[in-house]
Amino acid sequence: MTFDRHVGVVREIGRQFNNRFAASRNDLNAGEESAGNAAMADALWMRLREVRWGDYEVSTGKAERLDKLLQDLASRKEARAMRASQDVWRLLCSGGIRSAAVPVIPFLVEIIDVSGDNVRCEILDILKSCALGVDKLESALGEQLREALITARNDLFWLRRKAKGDVAIAVESFYDAAV
Repeated sequence: MTFDRHVGVVREIGRQFNNRFAASRNDLNAGEESAGNAAMADALWMRLREVRWGDYEVSTGKAERLDKLLQDLASRKEARAMRASQDVWRLLCSGGIRSAAVPVIPFLVEIIDVSGDNVRCEILDILKSCALGVDKLESALGEQLREALITARNDLFWLRRKAKGDVAIAVESFYDAAV
């Protein structure tokens, strides 16, 4: 995949998520939480299938497993979501940030919106690890990741204002790392 095509794909994914994320937030704010969560889960599954995961790398090779892990991360079952969060961190961040982090970040931002506090902390840790490792990446990948992290910071401003306890600490830690 050429650099220009890769950048175009990442930007299009980001635009789609921003539109859907705003719509999902409006549904949640309107008191339709369970319907909004179900709609997000269905839409998430379909959007995950649109990404060509084989074009990206993780710590173990190709990123073909990430779509299933991100579905598990969005699970209402906390144990499943926690296991998935640890696997996602290992695949993206272990031994250095991998290229799959770029398309994953918008999904993480979307999933955090419907997650419980423990899973939110894990997702914020993944985002923070990406932010801390961005300067060690080659310029093209680093720039794409930096752009995705800036968008994530903007999209998570609502969480920064309302978070309490461990989530508040985790979100501030991400904000400090993503400067």
